[in-house]
Amino acid sequence: MLGVIGINHKSAPIAIREKFAFSIDQIQEFTSILLSSGFSGVVILSTCNRTEIYFDGAAMLNGSAATVLIEKLKSYKNLTQDIQKFFYIHTGKEAVLHVFNVVCGYDSLALGEYQIVGQVKEAYRIADEQKTLSKVLSRLFHKAFETSKKVRTTTEMNRGAASVSYAAVELANRTFCDLKSKRILLVGAGQTSELVVQNLKKRGCTDLRIVNRTFERAQNLAERYNGLAIDMALLQTAVAESDIVITSTGSQVALITETMVADIMAQRADLPLFFVDLSVPRNVDDRVAKIANVSVHDVDALQAVVAETFERRHSQLETGRAIINEFVVDFLSWLNTQKLQPTIKLLHDNFAEVQKAEIESFRKFNQNAASDDDLERFGERIAQQYVNHLIRNVRELTQNGQNEAYLGMLNQLFLLNKKA
Repeated sequence: MLGVIGINHKSAPIAIREKFAFSIDQIQEFTSILLSSGFSGVVILSTCNRTEIYFDGAAMLNGSAATVLIEKLKSYKNLTQDIQKFFYIHTGKEAVLHVFNVVCGYDSLALGEYQIVGQVKEAYRIADEQKTLSKVLSRLFHKAFETSKKVRTTTEMNRGAASVSYAAVELANRTFCDLKSKRILLVGAGQTSELVVQNLKKRGCTDLRIVNRTFERAQNLAERYNGLAIDMALLQTAVAESDIVITSTGSQVALITETMVADIMAQRADLPLFFVDLSVPRNVDDRVAKIANVSVHDVDALQAVVAETFERRHSQLETGRAIINEFVVDFLSWLNTQKLQPTIKLLHDNFAEVQKAEIESFRKFNQNAASDDDLERFGERIAQQYVNHLIRNVRELTQNGQNEAYLGMLNQLFLLNKKA
């Protein structure tokens, strides 16, 4: 069974989503649990807007793969509450369509955003590196990337800025009117932070400071955009010296605490402090928003800004969906042919045994027959002709593997022949 369970910005608020965020180490740990529970392949995608687990469920799960997975997830995250109501489950064709929509940016907070492609490719890379990909999942994601490329090159979905990074800068600009004179601190030096920096530079911002757990990464990003790298040990000082703080890290705990900001604001008089937290789990403690002259915006608060770009891209949706549907049909056709492989192997094995037996019988009663090599080639040719003929008929009869009732009957037929 091919499927996906997930939670995203549409199915749950950030307070729930952050409970299901995964670090790389956690991905490795949890996928190991799933593989030992009967799954033949797993890919985990964890971003600020979604956590999704794509799976290839082995036959031993008897169609209950999604239920097993949710229970395993609940146990792994040490949760006792009912979590299934926050999750969506897709299997078969619906799962394939969902994956393709995700990679094309059709399921993103910012419609058509391109950042999701890099995030899914990273999830795929991790799964490949940890050897948790099955043949089906590998093919699925390769086709999804191919689909995304065609959608983005054929339509105009990439026109106009539509990303969480853009929305964060746009929100700050609407609050302060002019960002050029503002002191801006970025906490984190990953892909999201770099996209934020690029959008800030387009606004003419020059006073950019970057803090990161690994100083070298902060330094590298700062050098490329004429910013200033600051050691993480000086985080509180850096926040105190800023007007706008935009966070995007993989930290599992809040880096900006209520106590830290309360101490900072005691020294700032009435000077406001503006936070945009793009991290999941959140990097800014939600109690910080209660402090006077402090405003905190998480990824869910950006939806109104992002919604404005939807109308500009809406006209391109149907063209892109038609492309996606073509690739879905192509993938499902391939997937169905995989169901035929055991039957085809049985056919080959069955006729190979018949060939061998008949040649031995022929030799026994025809001592003056041609050489053994000639007989082998003769037998193989006869067997291959019959196999090819039968495979064509099997493909037609089973509608290329879709009619599983006929497929099961054929499998039983040739297994019985082998036992006879």
